[in-house]
Amino acid sequence: MNIFKRILSLILLFIGVFIIGSFNNINAAISTTAGKATYIEDQMLDRKNLGFGVSYYKSVGRSSSTVRSGEFNQTVYYLNTTSNDSIRVISWAKFSNNKWVKATVQDFIYDFEDKNPGWTVIAGVNGDFFDINGNNNLPYQTSSGTVDSGNFYKTSGGYTLSIPNNGSTDSLIWGKNPTETSYFVLDVFDENDEIINTFKIEKANVLPGANESSVYFGQYNANHVYQELKMETNSENKCYLVENSDLVLPNSSSDFYGKGTISALNSATLKVNQFCIVSNNTTINETLKVGSKVRVQKEWTGEFANTMYATGCGTAMLLDGEVPSDVNSADSRMASANPRTAIGRKADGSIILVVNDGRVNDSVSKGTYGDELAAIMKHAGCVEAYNLDGGGSSTMVIREDGVLKTVNVPSDGSARRDSNALLVVTQKPDVELKVSDVSTKTMTIDVTLNDAKRHVFDKLYASLNTTEVEVIDGKAVFKDLKTNTSYKCSVYYKIGNRKIEISDVYNFSTLKEPHTFLRLEVTNDGVSTTFASIYKDRSEETNLASATLVVNGKEYTLVNGKVTINNNDFGEIKSLILKYNCVTFYETKDIVIYNPDSNALEFLHNLIQKQKDLVSGLFN
Repeated sequence: MNIFKRILSLILLFIGVFIIGSFNNINAAISTTAGKATYIEDQMLDRKNLGFGVSYYKSVGRSSSTVRSGEFNQTVYYLNTTSNDSIRVISWAKFSNNKWVKATVQDFIYDFEDKNPGWTVIAGVNGDFFDINGNNNLPYQTSSGTVDSGNFYKTSGGYTLSIPNNGSTDSLIWGKNPTETSYFVLDVFDENDEIINTFKIEKANVLPGANESSVYFGQYNANHVYQELKMETNSENKCYLVENSDLVLPNSSSDFYGKGTISALNSATLKVNQFCIVSNNTTINETLKVGSKVRVQKEWTGEFANTMYATGCGTAMLLDGEVPSDVNSADSRMASANPRTAIGRKADGSIILVVNDGRVNDSVSKGTYGDELAAIMKHAGCVEAYNLDGGGSSTMVIREDGVLKTVNVPSDGSARRDSNALLVVTQKPDVELKVSDVSTKTMTIDVTLNDAKRHVFDKLYASLNTTEVEVIDGKAVFKDLKTNTSYKCSVYYKIGNRKIEISDVYNFSTLKEPHTFLRLEVTNDGVSTTFASIYKDRSEETNLASATLVVNGKEYTLVNGKVTINNNDFGEIKSLILKYNCVTFYETKDIVIYNPDSNALEFLHNLIQKQKDLVSGLFN
């Protein structure tokens, strides 16, 4: 009967394990439906914390849609980041010789860091659609607006996405053809590159009217050849010539960007890197002079006013959590299976950047239609999402352990050169960590914040491995630690549940349990003497097992804490010294003990003396 019960129990246990395993397999797949499409995530792989609250993971799953029959394998790469003044999502373009330059996402990262010392790029994806074949008069421009740090490198185009980077939940502003100012904006900077004056420039490449100003610049023709412009002027106007600009971009006759320092007060035939402000506006004329740093550009109005960061983009895939009915038809590019790049916003304001593979191996990743990409973005928790340039441009780069790494599989076989990229960037705060007190079980770490670098927080936290404490009065106190154990320590603050790491990872260790030297134990068999070091050293902070014993000035090395010496080697013991070293958390120190056990030494001396007297008596 007992055997029967045991067999029945084993059968029930097996069935239970099978059922639980089956439920686990069912729960492993997460299904998300958006509009007419569904995305099923089968596995979440390679989840990584990239630092500063930016996380990455790879999703392997399947998409389906009523638009096309079947279920298709997909490989998707997600970036999740906050968006504020300290951790920004920016649009970055590269320029050389006052022209747009195509570059890979990694090259955009290198260019940004080269031009912005102290800033680091955590990750990035490709950005806007662009003049891939160089058909524009000024080739390789982005299709729509590109704005970085208030520099409107281009304002004309179609769908546009502004990224406020202000920490709000409304972290993306999307629209088509933002309204431009009817005039150019003239900004004047101080020596710290801060704007001190702003004026309107009413005209371009024609003489200004009464109390007006005009900006003059050359343009490129259909053969991509720059046409120098011979300025016209008269005695009523003053000329402010920038002869060697920081950057001049004559995108079109009405879309111009120029920044530089006024070097002369005369008209000229304008070359490729030059522009000129002609003015009879009294206030402008009282302000500008040789040495004034100026910028001329168009800007946007309405909901896009005061834009600091923006990129061109494609159509919307999610708005207020819903899929637009025309997601596959508003843009013909969305009505086919392709690699994709997208950007979205979660309800808490955090930003999601996504790349989806395609065109390489259909059994791994087929590519998506617009509605399927919408389901993928909703799976990530987005309430709004927008399409970016895809196809061979789709690229995601992360910085892992200090090394830039392309994580997806670009369908061109290598990273495509594009005209801009979206980068997640930050400045690393200047933080110093130092242990001020440590024992075998406790540790106090002094946290010195020299420069927060725009990071704003109410509280700081420190962690040792998984133990978290608040930093109070610049100190993080940890208790109940393990003896002689190395811990990884970092400092961070929190935005909601997101940890924003602001320090490097330091390695600190608790102290070893102190050793105790007890005595030098001596035994003699009449022919030789054995010296044994008796001690406690659980943390092995000493070399007592192989210490040096000096008998009458002659050195012997202990083996496993012992050494045996022939009695005739030392005769009468006049001195006995034990030498060893101790490695603590702070230092390595040499320890010398003279007459390590006086009782043993006296016993040994008397023993040897008696032996000598006995031997001597035998021959007398």
